[in-house]
Amino acid sequence: MRFSFLQKQTALKVTLLLAASLTVMSGATIAPSLPTMKEYFREVPQVALLTKLVLTIPALLIAITAPLVGGLVNRLGRLRLLYISLLLYALAGSTGLWMDNLYSILVGRALLGVSVGGIMTVISTLVGDYFTGEARDKFSGLQSLFMAAGGVVVVGVGGLLTDINWRYPFALYLFSLIVIGLVAISLYEPQLEEQTSSTTPTQPLPAKTISLVLLTLFVAMAIFYLTPVQIPFLLEKRGIITASLSGLAISFSTIGGAISAYFYARLKKKFSFYYLFAFTFGALAIGYGLVGSFSAYSITLLGLFISGTGVGILMPNGTIWLLSITPLKKRALVMGLFTSALFLGQFFSPIIVQPVDTAVGLPNTFLITGGLAAVSAIIYGLLGKYNLLKTSSKEASV
Repeated sequence: MRFSFLQKQTALKVTLLLAASLTVMSGATIAPSLPTMKEYFREVPQVALLTKLVLTIPALLIAITAPLVGGLVNRLGRLRLLYISLLLYALAGSTGLWMDNLYSILVGRALLGVSVGGIMTVISTLVGDYFTGEARDKFSGLQSLFMAAGGVVVVGVGGLLTDINWRYPFALYLFSLIVIGLVAISLYEPQLEEQTSSTTPTQPLPAKTISLVLLTLFVAMAIFYLTPVQIPFLLEKRGIITASLSGLAISFSTIGGAISAYFYARLKKKFSFYYLFAFTFGALAIGYGLVGSFSAYSITLLGLFISGTGVGILMPNGTIWLLSITPLKKRALVMGLFTSALFLGQFFSPIIVQPVDTAVGLPNTFLITGGLAAVSAIIYGLLGKYNLLKTSSKEASV
């Protein structure tokens, strides 16, 4: 059966979007089940911390794996690594269905992180390979929109499944087996030598700008990850104990992210990368201020929606900024570092927050992190105003 060019492009985009959504599923799927899992394993020492690590330990392995994958992508090929990663995702992600030992589940979650490190790095690299210029901007915004919308679905479904049995959300990771089939049909290995042109940068990597972007991604993700990790426990303390309501609250954050991601390409035409990151931190500051200050469930939903709009800008802004200043041969490596920075932030979030929570309680923890986000917004606003690193939002795409 022959397909038109338009059909092939549509299939390619859908496959990339579905594969990218797996990275959201790696954590969000089981977030509503954490309190129930904690109760099930209540006899295990340090169960409160360990159950949170079930959610975040994949992030550590993603952070470790992604730079290594970035170094191997050009040597072994994009699609070969993608197939391996997708298969491991299904096997490791679903282990919670049958394992009855918390430490064994943690091992499975660690292997899941290895797979996500491969998937996200390869997909981010393929986006740079398949698209250029404004088309890349639009697709990156669409990808963030799709990931956020997928987060709404998987968190909601995960919450409903958790109300039946905390193990059932782990079955959702088998979806990657379907994605494997779509990859075989829709994607192709880029011919990199044909992409090289006179516009390809030959100068050394702009280390200061790249370091700033990576640090920003780490800090923003560490702040944001209070939502999936801490919100179920905050709501539980406020008397809201059903997993479905926790899932709904987290979904409001992803809805906000989906809306802002949809408008990213338009916003980028008007604002610099600096100002868009200032928006990210400003939204986190306002949203977390509401969550920490008011106990009403409706205000919590509003706060999470607002904070989510900031995160919807974070991913495409970081992706496009890095792709726009990275030479072709270094693209996979830098996108591996991009993935690493994001998931290091996720992993360290509960570790950093736990002593703060113990000292001042979760509501005040949200207020403190909101204050940190406000300071970050001001810093980025000043960077945007004075353009200290002389980096324009209109840097040429590679």
